[in-house]
Amino acid sequence: MKNIKLLIAFVAGFAISRLIKIGPEWPSFNLPSEETSLLGTIALMTIVLVGAFLSSRRETAEPGSTNLSAFFQSLRQLHASDRDSFLGGVCGGLGEATRAPSYVWRLLFAVTFFFFGVGLWTYILLWIFLPTGETQPAPKSESKDVFDFLHRLKRNKTDSWIGGVCGGLAKVTPAPSWVWRLGFVMLAFSYGSGLIIYLLLCFFVPLEDAPDHFST
Repeated sequence: MKNIKLLIAFVAGFAISRLIKIGPEWPSFNLPSEETSLLGTIALMTIVLVGAFLSSRRETAEPGSTNLSAFFQSLRQLHASDRDSFLGGVCGGLGEATRAPSYVWRLLFAVTFFFFGVGLWTYILLWIFLPTGETQPAPKSESKDVFDFLHRLKRNKTDSWIGGVCGGLAKVTPAPSWVWRLGFVMLAFSYGSGLIIYLLLCFFVPLEDAPDHFST
């Protein structure tokens, strides 16, 4: 399933790149449907994530948590359902992680599909990156010293698609690995910056269980 998602991610990424007009006149309003599709996808993705947080099941929140930590905690609860699934299980997973039933999420994606395919693009991105039938535990509270963070950052051997960078970031930051993957992919369409950063981290960040030569 992971290999299939990587293939679809490549095809979807190529298609999205065709929507972006890069040149001396960018941004241009000569192609309003394409620009609306791209901006609409980003807007709908934001609406879905914020809506999932606002409607998340409050019993999963830790007592005394701040709004920001509760938001990241709700992101770790999001998943694609392997039980309530029509096509990919995205809406079923949103229904399991939030108080809004799955049919409401399906209705949202169906309606926004007719707005330049925004609902389709958003659904595909969530299907690619959301984990199936599982949630990610929050990392343990550690020192907030930047050097301590750099020492703890390792590439993950289990939560790994390509290199384990995003899985490693999820272990030392509040954001789950699927959010990091989505972020790197979105940045990849900004002059390839996401791909360059990912490759540098993949090359230089050590794999977990590797000896830390700088530790005392």
